[in-house]
Amino acid sequence: MNKPFGTQPPKQVIESLSGTWASRDGDVFFVSRTEGDALVAGKTQWEKKNKQFTARNYPLVLRMIGDQPVLFFAAHEGLKDQFGFIWLHSIEDDLIRGRAPKASVWRDAVASGEFDGRVNTRENDHYDVLLESSEKLPGQLIEYGLDRLFEKDAGDPIRRIGK
Repeated sequence: MNKPFGTQPPKQVIESLSGTWASRDGDVFFVSRTEGDALVAGKTQWEKKNKQFTARNYPLVLRMIGDQPVLFFAAHEGLKDQFGFIWLHSIEDDLIRGRAPKASVWRDAVASGEFDGRVNTRENDHYDVLLESSEKLPGQLIEYGLDRLFEKDAGDPIRRIGK
């Protein structure tokens, strides 16, 4: 994805993501609202080489596709024109369940011309789908069906452990 797309989320959706969250694997994320409606997630991690903890920040962009929240994040550190994204399928009871894109479905939709973008083939049958954002894209995705475009299994949810 070359840039986030969709409409601004309602304030209550943005505010529902602020807080301290933990994954089942023990990763802890601190999510705060910054300027305007922007979000940033922070995470600490142990660096064996330096024998110390370091903190990392991950800028996040929340947008709505229809009435569904989608979270965009930098696909690679330092690149400002490549974003990954996840559908926040469920935000309730202090749990967030996200659904990852089905790469093969996106690849096929881009290759057939249904969505603007390109498919970069890498070694060993690996590939990258680089979607082009546009004003028409949210409507195209809704028409195509989010359930078709994202994995069914949301995986383990992340749980709020603090406000």
